[in-house]
Amino acid sequence: MPWPNEQAGYIDDFDPVTFNSAQAPTINTGGTITSAAGTYNAANGIVLNGSNGIPLKMKELAGGWQYSDMTTLQSGGSGTMGMSGTGLAGSSLGLATRPDQVAPVTYPKQWRKAGAPWFSTSSFAKPPSGYFGNVGNGAIREPGIEDFNMVLYITFPFTERLHLQFRAEFFNASNHTNPNGPTTTVGSASDGKISSEKEAREGEGALKLIF
Repeated sequence: MPWPNEQAGYIDDFDPVTFNSAQAPTINTGGTITSAAGTYNAANGIVLNGSNGIPLKMKELAGGWQYSDMTTLQSGGSGTMGMSGTGLAGSSLGLATRPDQVAPVTYPKQWRKAGAPWFSTSSFAKPPSGYFGNVGNGAIREPGIEDFNMVLYITFPFTERLHLQFRAEFFNASNHTNPNGPTTTVGSASDGKISSEKEAREGEGALKLIF
């Protein structure tokens, strides 16, 4: 029987076995093998870098303002479902290490509303007694990232070698909300919910002396 393995970003593991109190577990060697994306899989992503000189001359000072940016657009990674006995009928999970997937996963896009989940939590349920659960790894697609960083800077030349540069840098300049991943634990009160987000807009100024 092949051991569970992870190769080339994919994870394979056997579906579980039948069990009852009268007999020990027996491996279902005819079971299917589930293949799924790894946790850090992001299906799509693009990073754009650019810079440009702004023709804005200043009195008696050579040079002008410069602009640079880095934009990141990336789809979300994969989340794997787990279970907690706290919120499920019967505190013992028995053999179960993961839930059953009982319906296709949908994403209602209403997570901003209070108490609304990121994905359809009704798609997963506790397995029957004596089963491990059949959901594969990476069954959930987590939120993506839209991040726009930019910097404006100008250099003031005092002598041939001595320059003073002023920089204004902004991270997540558009202040776009980038949520973190949802809770993926069946039986948890927060299952499917997003409780935090990545950093909001940040800005900073700096002076750099070049000599």
